[in-house]
Amino acid sequence: IMDGDSGDAISIASQILSADDFYRPTHKEIFAATLELYAKNTPIDIITLKEKLIERGQFEQIGGLDYLANLTAVTPTSAHIKEYSNIVADKSNLRRLINASANISNKSYSAEEPISDIMAYAEAELSNALLNKQTDDFLHVNEIIVTTINKIEQANRAGGQITGIPTGFTDIDYKTSGLQPSELILVAARPSMGKTAFALNIIQAAAIVNH
Repeated sequence: IMDGDSGDAISIASQILSADDFYRPTHKEIFAATLELYAKNTPIDIITLKEKLIERGQFEQIGGLDYLANLTAVTPTSAHIKEYSNIVADKSNLRRLINASANISNKSYSAEEPISDIMAYAEAELSNALLNKQTDDFLHVNEIIVTTINKIEQANRAGGQITGIPTGFTDIDYKTSGLQPSELILVAARPSMGKTAFALNIIQAAAIVNH
């Protein structure tokens, strides 16, 4: 990140990672300080990062100038920043799953709560771990604008009709224009609250119109 292409490197890394993805507290603080510099369009190098860490009261805590210099020395190039960032993100996601599994295991072994509450807790823990997962499927803003304009034009041509697959629920269809391609839709609720029945109703509505 701290080289001639630091702007591009931190731009890529910030789309994939957050400070919490780093295992060592030292690296969390360094990355958080780097993000602050980037947000203010400040050039990122060992000097500006040092000043930012001093401002945050963390410079000595992270090991001082020697530690920053060592970090820059062991990183070969920013050319592979996306691959490096994905490695960090993958390890972070694995730690989240490990922590979630450990929490579920401890609560299950204790058996101090009704099984329905434990199952709901397990579902919530795993959902939180998965929702925190980072992705590298980012698009340039130009692609997003073109896609959005196409969707608006498609909705206009539909004349108020839904453009996707109908759910059978009028209010949902009105707000979403139906289920759209490539969407990942999560139905979340406590056990025995009707998630399966809700999903089956949507499947039935889609089948009626041959989807």
